[in-house]
Amino acid sequence: MASSNGNGGVWDKNTPLRYVTQVMRKLDDGTYPTEATKCFCGIEPANDSVLTERDRYTIPHRMVLCENCLLIRANPRMTKEAYEQFYNNEYRKIYDGFPYQEKSEDDDFLFGIAYEKAKSLAQKQCNLFLFNWLKCA
Repeated sequence: MASSNGNGGVWDKNTPLRYVTQVMRKLDDGTYPTEATKCFCGIEPANDSVLTERDRYTIPHRMVLCENCLLIRANPRMTKEAYEQFYNNEYRKIYDGFPYQEKSEDDDFLFGIAYEKAKSLAQKQCNLFLFNWLKCA
């Protein structure tokens, strides 16, 4: 069954799903290799909290929160070459292929998880800073 996708085209639910499956297969078989990332703050060993393992289309894409500086980043992420292939071959077909939504409940849910975790970590860091400052005073 086809309907409008909100971007002027006709939406067929099987088209974007086919490309999502294709990306997942390419990640699994190494066609789209991934690489570990380090946080820009440079803390070793990394002290990351996993926020999510998949993106909104269910493609594996782990997002982590650095507990040292609170930066959110992908880890692992596709290599530069894999990202180029993905954006040239599948991204637009997936993104434009799903019906248009102003805002997803998943977006609010994931933001809520990240916000609460960051707030908790920020409070811990603040308490640690104050404890160390008072100890030195």
